[in-house]
Amino acid sequence: MGYVSAVTTGRQHRAGRSRWRALCLLAVVALIATGCIRIEVATTVEDDGTGELVFTQLIGPEWQEFAEENDGLLECEDIDEEFPLEVEFTDVEDGEYIGCQAIIPFDSLDELIALAPQILLEGGSGFTTFRVTEGAVGFAFQAVYISGESQRAEELEGISFGTTEVQLRLPGTVLAHDADELTDGLLTWWIPMEDDRTLSAVTLTEAVDNAFIDITGNVHEQAILWVAGEGIASGFGDGRFGPNDDVTRGQMATFLSRALDLPAGTTTFTDIAGNTHADAIRSVADAGISEGRVDGTFGPDEPVTRAQMATFLMRALDLAPGEATFPDVDPDDVHADGISAVAAAGITSGFADGTFGPNQSVTRSQMATFLFNALAD
Repeated sequence: MGYVSAVTTGRQHRAGRSRWRALCLLAVVALIATGCIRIEVATTVEDDGTGELVFTQLIGPEWQEFAEENDGLLECEDIDEEFPLEVEFTDVEDGEYIGCQAIIPFDSLDELIALAPQILLEGGSGFTTFRVTEGAVGFAFQAVYISGESQRAEELEGISFGTTEVQLRLPGTVLAHDADELTDGLLTWWIPMEDDRTLSAVTLTEAVDNAFIDITGNVHEQAILWVAGEGIASGFGDGRFGPNDDVTRGQMATFLSRALDLPAGTTTFTDIAGNTHADAIRSVADAGISEGRVDGTFGPDEPVTRAQMATFLMRALDLAPGEATFPDVDPDDVHADGISAVAAAGITSGFADGTFGPNQSVTRSQMATFLFNALAD
């Protein structure tokens, strides 16, 4: 079972009923007085993808009189009329706070994913994407939060805006995340309402059948388990994954073909007949991921360099070149765009000394992390 919640507090801007129309299910759009108004969103996801999403709006005692004087802002039927989804609100109390609550059931993760864009209203901050998906061995979460026009408006400069707090708990062990805090499996993000932000997390819920004997303690261990669980890499027959072995161009083709579920291809090269990875090589060639060499060969048994890997991933994922530069990458190099693209996408940031190492070979464990960073969320 997984659990997601969002709690928002801030400063109230006295804007009347129209401001309340900007309330959305997965973010607070009003400007809120600290400690006076609470917006809470909690989502429980069952193992089968069903669940319910609970939306609660609560107002503290110091604002209750103001609310009653402004056209009954605390009346649930009024909130119900303004809310973009067909749900039923009921009165609730939490200590000195009073307000309204709606319980919204969903029958699948697809229905949950569809909720956020429906409830983002013009002028308000909120989530354009709020996605929880289940893969072969775990769950992935991705969200895109944008600030509202009112929060960005120059005439409101100086107003202290609130912070949207998002808490996420999904089944399994957290493999990767960009949260501000992780405590006992609970991920927490704090998002200033005037800022834009993306959120992501990935968990592992299923044990991988191939328990590799050579990855314990490896910095890339969780990524290796993920690519194995997703059927992207299967390791060797002797129980090894070979984390420090170089990735060959043929293996790279197979990894990408499996990861992207590419259809069979027809392109051929003079040096792939009888090669284990021949079918995958044809697939990535047909997909435009690799063009091979001018002499008609592919070089299936040669190691993949980090620069080549970057270009493969840029083409495979249709990434745009970024602004990142590295002192050891010539801007005119044939792979420069690919390197800047994977850096901008957060797939790899290079080494601690600021270099990228374009001519270094990619190890199998590094490739697992590249694919995990690119595809897991």
